[in-house]
Amino acid sequence: MDAPGKHNFDVLRKLVLPDGSILRARLPGRPTKDSLFTDPSRDGVSLLKIWNMNKYNGVLGIYNCQGAAWSTAERKTTFHKTNSEAITGYIRGRDVHFISEAALDPNWSGDTVLYSHGSAELVVLPYNAAMPVSFKILEHETYTVTPIKVLAPGSSFAPLGLIDMYNAGGAIEGLKYEVKAGAELSELELDIKVKESCG
Repeated sequence: MDAPGKHNFDVLRKLVLPDGSILRARLPGRPTKDSLFTDPSRDGVSLLKIWNMNKYNGVLGIYNCQGAAWSTAERKTTFHKTNSEAITGYIRGRDVHFISEAALDPNWSGDTVLYSHGSAELVVLPYNAAMPVSFKILEHETYTVTPIKVLAPGSSFAPLGLIDMYNAGGAIEGLKYEVKAGAELSELELDIKVKESCG
């Protein structure tokens, strides 16, 4: 935790907009299904994955918590020795359990785009594909997970939001596609409403 007067403003700028508003997700953070019956602080093999939803995409946090645990005796987080330096796990678009609700397309294929906030990398994940990730002890990453909308043959779109914020997709307030039958790319219309990132 930050001590008074010693705040990490780089982190705060990724959480709070200049007008003081916060890009909140719609639900409480929840563990992914594959994190439910593991001990991500002591088993030496599990990463903790927490998902949440925005209106048009999801957010996924991944943490290597091995070696950290709450001590009821000391009433604080303590650290214990672990046998692994790094842990490898897998992430999928479906780790955000309600991601299909953000697709806005009854014929959605299940394909997603993952945007890594730490490395600023964009990865396309086909339905049911898994991407390996590896984290050292106490490392973490936040991903924006967005359904891919096929607008026309050879033309797809996946709204990310304000990528300089941890919950980038929380900035998207409205999204509308207008695609004419047999449309060329020049005939596609996209209307996206995003919260302003400048004060």
